[in-house]
Amino acid sequence: MGGGCSASVDVHSKAWAEDPSSSNKPIRIVLVGLDGCGKSSIWNRIESFVHNERVSEHVPLCEPSYNVRRRELSHNGKKFVLVDTPGKFWLRSTWVGEVQRSNCVVYAIDSSDKMRLQLAKDELIALQTRVPDFKERKFIVLLTKADHPNAIPKSCIEKEADFTDINVKMISFSARKNEDVKSLLDRCIGVL
Repeated sequence: MGGGCSASVDVHSKAWAEDPSSSNKPIRIVLVGLDGCGKSSIWNRIESFVHNERVSEHVPLCEPSYNVRRRELSHNGKKFVLVDTPGKFWLRSTWVGEVQRSNCVVYAIDSSDKMRLQLAKDELIALQTRVPDFKERKFIVLLTKADHPNAIPKSCIEKEADFTDINVKMISFSARKNEDVKSLLDRCIGVL
């Protein structure tokens, strides 16, 4: 179930029409989502990908993040700052400030965690209400672990958590696939 990236993203006219690479400042991409949803794995895979390191089929377990991590990287000649935020309940307050300073928000949802789909939706709605100009950013909902044996299909996640009321489009994602990592980066920095 899952695997490749689809072309569906939530397109907000202003955010997707502007080319963030036209300024000299690096693009800021922030990863947010519940603890254990795969943000740190995405971080590690992006870092390996931009350094031309081989992405293996094995995705090692990552220690949970308790601090915000930032790293300046480059992809296709475009500089960007990748920001990984902690997902533990008591650390989610860091999300607002990081989202406010970002050009692109990647909200990760563990597609194999049926028990917390509603919580993921509730946190997404709360984040959107706490950031007044949220829709001025590129926004991608990434269904992580799409190749996991227990992964729930995207259509079922949309129905189960009833994401239709917040008009969200999603991308299935596997950290094991170079093409998924490349597609995500291309979307975030404006190549697609």
